[in-house]
Amino acid sequence: MIPLTKKERAYRISAIALMVICITILHYRSDHFNISSHILFRELYFLPIILAGFWFGVPGGVGASLSVTLLYLPFVLALPEGISSHKFGNLIQIIIFNIFGLLFGLLFGRQKRQQQKLLEAESLAAMGRAVSCIAHDMKTPLMAIGGFVQQVRRKVADDKLTTKLDFAVEQVRRLEALVGDMLAFTKPLNLQWPTGRC
Repeated sequence: MIPLTKKERAYRISAIALMVICITILHYRSDHFNISSHILFRELYFLPIILAGFWFGVPGGVGASLSVTLLYLPFVLALPEGISSHKFGNLIQIIIFNIFGLLFGLLFGRQKRQQQKLLEAESLAAMGRAVSCIAHDMKTPLMAIGGFVQQVRRKVADDKLTTKLDFAVEQVRRLEALVGDMLAFTKPLNLQWPTGRC
């Protein structure tokens, strides 16, 4: 995942805060006895909590739910005594806000970690393909150089030159082995469970 810039982060935090504040203003400005509008406004609090959890993980989800709690709790406590069952339901809803914020933060955080692992795996696969191409492209010239040096060595009678050519052949073989190891490393593994077990 691409990290947020300070400006993007500030924009997202401002959007969440603005949503919470607007919903809270709607709550406080509506009539206490208009229960259906309060239920609607109460349920709207889930939007900033979900967004905060999605954008910022656990800290965002919990932070938004605690903000909602701090702003909504005085409204609930100020309800007239005649609607005490509604007050109890609102207190339960506050608990649900906080649980929801935590759970959404955990879920989205886990999803982001899984996406990061997937991106890393794709990056490693691409690197493996690149190494495979390079190793394959190196193999042919190395074989040609090795073959040419061996042919020259057979025709040379000078001991000093023969020693140098032997060294060159040895180094070409080392490089060929290295290229072979690189190619073997980049081959996909065929993982299978042994039959008869479990």
